[in-house]
Order: sequence, then structure tokens, then C-alpha cells
Amino acid sequence: PPPPPPPVPPQPQIDCFHRNASYQPLDMENTSASSEVDAFACQRRCRDRDRCVHFSFWAASTSSSSTSAAAGTGAGGGGLCHLQDAYAIRVDGTLGSVAGPFACWQVMPDRQDWSRHGESTFLPRRFDCMSRGWAYAPALAGRVRAFPREEVATKEEAVMKCQEYCSSVPACAFFFMDVNTRLCSLAPPGAQRLWNGAHLISGEKACHGTASSSKFFLLGDVEAFALPAWSVGLAILGTALATGCAAMATLHRFAWCGRPPSRLASTLPSPP
Repeated sequence: PPPPPPPVPPQPQIDCFHRNASYQPLDMENTSASSEVDAFACQRRCRDRDRCVHFSFWAASTSSSSTSAAAGTGAGGGGLCHLQDAYAIRVDGTLGSVAGPFACWQVMPDRQDWSRHGESTFLPRRFDCMSRGWAYAPALAGRVRAFPREEVATKEEAVMKCQEYCSSVPACAFFFMDVNTRLCSLAPPGAQRLWNGAHLISGEKACHGTASSSKFFLLGDVEAFALPAWSVGLAILGTALATGCAAMATLHRFAWCGRPPSRLASTLPSPP
């Protein structure tokens, strides 16, 4: 009999990871850290998990001086794997961690369903004119609306409902939603964009064109200017201020919410 064909050599693994970076918040809903062989195994875990879009991996032992492609991936030593959804924010400066998307762009399945927001950060295609991490001020008083899980099953659908709500209000030009609380806030024309960090997604009342032509693409997203680790706490505080202030404006017509927050804005990182 003829000899068997030679085995097909394994395809090289594509590394599109960021060293010393992680996505925050660290674990998406209903997930916890798992032990994986390396960052590639963590990426596969994310790819196989519903709603997972990004991952963060901490190697058991990391050589900061290594320049090899495997540096920081945990090759041979294993480590802890955390999964994040589309709304997590990449934080640079988290030593010893490796972060990346569920699939690298070069080999991503169903690429037409995703849009790139930064180097290795992806959002569903219909979010291609939206940005993560930004709010608007002042917010429209009396226009905060919740889209609870009982009414809207997924966060993605809640975001789209928030945009539709903005489109239905003549005075609305922009919307922003805290995807954890599902509180949707509206802002008028001329409102200022405020960096507030994780959990927020925002945009105009209607999308025009594609991500590549949108003014929110790249510069509108945090990966364009690399969020430093020290600002995570400040970002969480900003998120609470943005959504809480809008809610107070609804209930008590809180005076601060009606003024441009120039002092607060000056303390937050902004894109170049």
C-alpha cells in the first residue's frame, strides 16, 4: 500500500495580544476566573463563550525582559483567565497581564458582523458609530429611562432601544447608557462629551455611514489613547456621577447637571 501522507503541520498561532494590559471590569456577568495553559487557551475559552468579546490573562510566571513572541502568554506555566464582554475598557499598565479579543482580525469568523474600535477591540457592527466610555453633559432633565432585563433581554438590544428613544425625542441629539444599570440618558445639541470609563456606551440619535467615516471611530474610543491604570477609579467615579446626576436632574432638577462640567472635564483624560 502507498505510504500515508505526511501530517499537516499546525498553523502558527496569530498573536494580536497587548502585554501589560487588561480589560475592566475584570469578569463579565456569570463568569469567574479559570486556569488555562496560556493566553491562546484563554482566547479560545472566550471564543467558545456566549457574549465574550475580550479576555485578560495573568501568567503564573512572566519574564518582563523577554522579547519573544510568547512573552507574557504563560507558555508552559499556565495562569488565570478572565472573560469580558463588548463593553469592557482596555486598561494599559496592569503589569503581568495579557489582553486581547476573542479572535484576531486576520482570522476572525463572521468579520462582517463586527467593527474595529481601536487596535484589538471589537463591537457589534450596528454599534460602529458609537463609543464606549463616554457620557454627555448637560443631560436632558426628566428624560432618564430604564430598559430592564424583564423588558429587553440583552444589553445590545437595550442600547439600540436607548438610541431609538433618543430619536423619538425632538430635543435629543445624543444618548448614553450605563449597560449595567440599563439607565438611558439623553443630551441636547451642543452637549459636551465627558470621559467616564467602563459600562458606558454613547452616540448620536442616528448613525450615518460606517465606522470608518464616523467621527467616533478610533479617536472616540479609549484604545486610541491608552487609558492608564491609575484612572480606573476615577473612571468608575465619573460613571456614577454621569448617570446619577442625570437621574437627580430628573427627580430634583439638580442645578449642577444643567451646567457644562468644565472643572470635572479638566481632570479626566482626553484623546489627542
